Amino acid sequence: MESGLITVTHADADGVLSLATLMMVMGDRMRVYFSHPNGLLSTLKRIESEKLYIFDIAGSKESIIEAARSGEVLWIDHHIWEPQIRPENVSFCIDSSAKSACSLVSRYFNITAFEKIADEIDTNSVTSSEADKVRKIIGHFKGMKDSNRHFLHFAKKLAERGLEALEDYREEIIAYEDELRSFEELVKRYSRVKQVNGIKIAVVRTPRRIPVYVAYNVLTRHDEAPFDIIIVTSRMSDRVELRTHTGYDVLRIARIFGGGGHRVASGARADVEDVLTAISFLK
Repeated sequence: MESGLITVTHADADGVLSLATLMMVMGDRMRVYFSHPNGLLSTLKRIESEKLYIFDIAGSKESIIEAARSGEVLWIDHHIWEPQIRPENVSFCIDSSAKSACSLVSRYFNITAFEKIADEIDTNSVTSSEADKVRKIIGHFKGMKDSNRHFLHFAKKLAERGLEALEDYREEIIAYEDELRSFEELVKRYSRVKQVNGIKIAVVRTPRRIPVYVAYNVLTRHDEAPFDIIIVTSRMSDRVELRTHTGYDVLRIARIFGGGGHRVASGARADVEDVLTAISFLK
């Protein structure tokens, strides 16, 4: 068993901000893994430590069992799920009413840090310049092969210097703004509208991966908006992201395919046509 702390956090803005918050409390002397719902189990199979923290990723019975091989485990998340088992050495802090995992990390460690920014980004209601910058910086890094290294360095800078660190990333922000324009054009070009069971659906299947929030925002300006269900995927992915303009419960669709998330923002490994077929059988 490895000594010290290992942190597994989601490879997105909320996960990075959760990590930065933790580092403000405990310093940055820890091993960090960035993961995602589909990859969590394989990540945990490689880990066995005295102390393990998991942020912003929902678990399964199998992933909880793997996590419990470590000594002391803390699991903080805001997605909708209920642990199927509760080993004695695993503490769960799950609150699906929270807007972000970062807000729960801040609450748990009794520190005010980046929770408001994380809330804005994770609910796609970005209004502050700071949240806008963080989202663009993370978006820029996501497109890089060594994204995890950049995520870690960014989290360390935020923990050390706070939001002043954002000034170090002006070039990355400008570069991402150029990327945004190309993403928006892809959404416009590769969107198609369907009616299934009286449900208005927008399907966005692009040649390369794009940020889901970009598709969501572009489609709010579509002539046929609002859409009950938005399906976003790419030719490079076997995963679909599900969103809604109208409050439709997309989580129940994701769960048909073993996915999860929130009522208005979910994802799963599935083919678009299979998702459309599943929707046609919903009552």
